[in-house]
Amino acid sequence: MYALNLLDPLPSYRALSQSRDARAYAEILLRDAPADAVILSNWHWATPMWYLQRVEGLRPDVTVKYIAPRGEPLAQTWVAAIEEYAPRRPVVVVRYFEREYGDLSYRFEPLGEAFLVRTAPRFAPPPGLTPLDVTLGERVALLGYRLETDETEPSRLLELTLAWSPVVTPMSDLALFAQLLGPDGRLWSATQDCSHPAGRLVDGEVVVERFVVYPLLHAPPDDYTLVVGAYLPTEPGAPRLTTTDGTDVVPLTTVHLRPSTLRPVTRHPTLVHFAGGPTLIGTGYDTGVPGQVRVYLHWAGPGAGAVVQLLDESGAVLGQGRVPVLERGQYATTALDLPAAPVRVVLLDGDYPRRWGLLFDGPAPLPSPAPHERYVPFGDALVLIGCDRPVGALEPGT
Repeated sequence: MYALNLLDPLPSYRALSQSRDARAYAEILLRDAPADAVILSNWHWATPMWYLQRVEGLRPDVTVKYIAPRGEPLAQTWVAAIEEYAPRRPVVVVRYFEREYGDLSYRFEPLGEAFLVRTAPRFAPPPGLTPLDVTLGERVALLGYRLETDETEPSRLLELTLAWSPVVTPMSDLALFAQLLGPDGRLWSATQDCSHPAGRLVDGEVVVERFVVYPLLHAPPDDYTLVVGAYLPTEPGAPRLTTTDGTDVVPLTTVHLRPSTLRPVTRHPTLVHFAGGPTLIGTGYDTGVPGQVRVYLHWAGPGAGAVVQLLDESGAVLGQGRVPVLERGQYATTALDLPAAPVRVVLLDGDYPRRWGLLFDGPAPLPSPAPHERYVPFGDALVLIGCDRPVGALEPGT
């Protein structure tokens, strides 16, 4: 087990050693910034931008301003910097504080992963969008979108830019969303909706919105439909706005989800190889829903696709799912919601259990979950494994 704990992080370290994400982010942000702009930045993004400016001579007209903490709430420090520079020069911010920025008179428009501070509304869509001509509920006109890639992996982000316009000045709050729907019609993604208070927007204004959509960790490889929609978050039941034909989502495009190439993080490393099938490399349990255990099983290829069953102590089947076909270097996660934690796992070859190990047939033992154990993936950034207070009791920013 100690050897597994030592070896388990190695793929992540290898991926980090080959990553050029910091340079790519800094370079794109500098290149896309308006002429003579001020980029307000935290320390870990300011330093690579300074390097590109001073060593490689990129965009000397842009000022990169590090926003240092100074004892007050950090959001207020950023607000003060915006107020200082926005009346005089174009401003870009790399951090977004929704509540504090929402009290300002400015618009915050996506600029890559940062935001351009607009001192006045825009009234034309940006160039390079795939055009749309759809109206939702006679309130929201969808004008165009851009998807950075139409192929990704579980937990890896999809970045969607959407341009829309209020048909009339909104009299109630509006919220827009983007989702991935599977061939089964189920929701297979996580994202953050974009909300707009009533009266904040004006008639005919073009809003440019960015959605970061994360396919769920256990989403199987397949083709998914990327859809968008809008709803009224403050009205009873938060009703969705519909098109003229009565649908409450607008399909944009197809996204192909391939098997993951990133080894999943697990609390319970295991190493159970099934003959002709994939290798079970980890297990996770989430007990956050009373009376239910969500069981995550992490698999590594190569291996043919198979049915997986989870059993209780008596051998009764608690639930079953599927493991996709995996090549070497590919990973997959299956997730099942069960009434109790299973004690064994079995892969089926037709109606017969596959052999595991050299001498063993049938079910393989599973580790036991700890009391109140959590396993909640947040995209490709982190996995929540515990919380000593109810999530509803946490204050914003904690």
